[in-house]
Amino acid sequence: PVSSARAPRLLAALDGGTRARRERVETEHLTRRGNRELRLAVHDVSNRAHNYAPPTTVVPSVDWLHVEIDAPVALGRGRLGPVLAARYHLRVTAVKLFNVKLTDELKEEIRREARIHVVVQAYCPQYVLHLYGLQLDVCAGAAFQPAMVMERAECTLSEVLHPALPLSRLEVLAEAGPLLADLATIMWYMHEREVGVGDINPTAVLVVRDVSGRKRAKLADLRHMRAVSEERSGEVLEPHGPVAYMPRELFQRPPLPVTPATLAAADIGALGRVLMEAATGKRPWEGVDEDAARLAVRQGELPPHRIDNTPECEAIAPRELKEELRALSESCCAAKWTERPSAREVVQKFNEAILPKLPPRAPPVYEYVGTTRFGTPEKPKA
Repeated sequence: PVSSARAPRLLAALDGGTRARRERVETEHLTRRGNRELRLAVHDVSNRAHNYAPPTTVVPSVDWLHVEIDAPVALGRGRLGPVLAARYHLRVTAVKLFNVKLTDELKEEIRREARIHVVVQAYCPQYVLHLYGLQLDVCAGAAFQPAMVMERAECTLSEVLHPALPLSRLEVLAEAGPLLADLATIMWYMHEREVGVGDINPTAVLVVRDVSGRKRAKLADLRHMRAVSEERSGEVLEPHGPVAYMPRELFQRPPLPVTPATLAAADIGALGRVLMEAATGKRPWEGVDEDAARLAVRQGELPPHRIDNTPECEAIAPRELKEELRALSESCCAAKWTERPSAREVVQKFNEAILPKLPPRAPPVYEYVGTTRFGTPEKPKA
């Protein structure tokens, strides 16, 4: 028997447990539904044979009245034109100008990539550069030109792996290690939703700072992102991106079908080559003719510059760290795609065996960079 004094508390406890279970079930249901929506949306947008655009893929137009170019000096140059530092609605952004002749086919390719960007940033904004707007159709005589406005990055992962300063490989790894772990985490998130990142190379991964000042890796090039669909079959893996970072199965004949396992294995193969580049300081197949590199990749050979035969790797200490890096990179680059680890296993290896052995990074040094147009101090920049 329950006393009258304890009855209300017992009923409240039972009701609270029921509510918690109900909320947990609803959360799991929403997660599964969100995963399926992300996968199908990426598939419908990225599949060249179908131009269906889900409702979540509305790309905003650029409001040029609120674009302020910070400096005429380009931050860099993309495949279609220069990238300028700018502010968009007072946000720190970058404007990618399209200086080439935009054919209808090229416009459709750019729109498809922008729709994929909008889809992905709607579900996981922490993993991709934010897309603020796209403008391709410009009237003759207009004061502006076709462009894309995106979140401004600090640098590319390639600039981190190949710094201008004469740093040892251990110092470079101390800076690049957390970024590579971020990249593996992004792949883990995508692979669980049966989405393949596609183009994994250091120039396609950009580095930004979060509100705490920590550097984070984000994806910038989503042209080759693929997803699996139950409704449509017959899709196969195709070569994409730089040859130096392609795994062997992309050249296999007959080609492999697009499945969650093959998409994930292709991403892991590219990640292994990026990890090898971070440790050696040499780009995969550096100094080798592209045709010769393509033939070697088809045969399943590892890049010539590896951790166990590159003099720069002698600076990596302790020895256990060097061995962990060598084992992880070579397992990711295994010739048989079925023998490669999963992204989850790669993240676990980073957290347990690699990141704890890296030297701590120096805290960011902030400097004053000016004021906004309203005269208030801008947030310090490292």
